[in-house]
Amino acid sequence: MALINGMDSSYLFDSHARDLSGMPNPNGTAVVMKFANIIGLEKYLCSVSLKLHTNLFEIVPVQLYKCIDSNKKRKQCEETDIDRQARLHKASETLEETNSERQIRLQKDSESKKK
Repeated sequence: MALINGMDSSYLFDSHARDLSGMPNPNGTAVVMKFANIIGLEKYLCSVSLKLHTNLFEIVPVQLYKCIDSNKKRKQCEETDIDRQARLHKASETLEETNSERQIRLQKDSESKKK
């Protein structure tokens, strides 16, 4: 899955087999889903998670840098990559707590829907 944030919407590209509503379907195709806000995106991801009987998602930010072919600029890009790796490592530690909280919430949602 890939998430692209636009000016007024978010787009989710999913290369897995999905039906017209974005749900898993063995006869489906890749989809691009448009969400007007983060709430719609969260609801969709929760629905897919429940449908697949899993709640394991890893969200990783990706930044692209244009490097100019000069030693000075190349060094700046390398330093940026190191800074980015440190930031991602720190973010992944934070995500572990968030993921466990999210798993508890999804479990409660799943149990309440069974009732």
